[in-house]
Amino acid sequence: RDLIALGKTESARSREELLEVKQGLSDRYDIDPNLPMNDFLEALKPHLTLPKNKEDFLANVRLAFDKANAFFTDPHENNVVPAQQADIEVSNAPGFLQKFGFIVMFADLYHPGPDRPPATYMVGADVLSPETNTTCSLENLMVLATHEVTPGHINQGVLMQRSNDVNRRIGAGMSSIGPLEGWGLFAEELAHEAGFFEWVSCEDECQMDPLIIRLFYLKGKLLRAGRMVVDPALQLGEMSADDVQRYLVEECLAEPRFAAGQAAYYPLLPGYPSSYYPA
Repeated sequence: RDLIALGKTESARSREELLEVKQGLSDRYDIDPNLPMNDFLEALKPHLTLPKNKEDFLANVRLAFDKANAFFTDPHENNVVPAQQADIEVSNAPGFLQKFGFIVMFADLYHPGPDRPPATYMVGADVLSPETNTTCSLENLMVLATHEVTPGHINQGVLMQRSNDVNRRIGAGMSSIGPLEGWGLFAEELAHEAGFFEWVSCEDECQMDPLIIRLFYLKGKLLRAGRMVVDPALQLGEMSADDVQRYLVEECLAEPRFAAGQAAYYPLLPGYPSSYYPA
């Protein structure tokens, strides 16, 4: 129950931050700040960097990953660990995974070698219609890149693979859920605090509004906080799957389809959804 209390506290904090950013964007683009989040994002679409098609989406994924690598490696002062170039493959997720909200699969191949197989990731972005889906925007992909690649999970794996120290490998997070996903959320917060979102918005290939990137960052942060409420409540029998879906939509401003997928997979991995913050 301490976890539920923490989740409610962090949810309130993240929601307040998110609403402040939403108000700032409303003033900037003359959008009604009282619109529900889904409608607000629809109104914001003309100001998003959306791909023209699936191939354009793939190019933007690679661009986001390259920019995160460039910012967090030498010669920048934000160096975490030298990253290698990624070979990225993107495809639709299998149908049985789509009902859980995983619409895209992409594989990161960081020259893994014989003792490290390629890592395959799944993300909730709809490549069937990327030109209309806000999760496929370059702004959202910049947040994704910090979580999944640099300084997130890929660098997490690099640190683990380069270390011969068992304790350090455990610390890198690959042996337990908490440090694994806790690292990903920490990476997003590090990117925000280090100024990555502002920096990348000024790059010639990008030219984005950093406040929009922050909107997506805070929207994801709010979801992770809400998971600390619904995950243990579900396992304790205090919430049903319908309650979880409703909470994610109403309190975490999640899209209904995405919330339905989340509610479907939480019972299968108890403890995982709420593992982002406690780490």
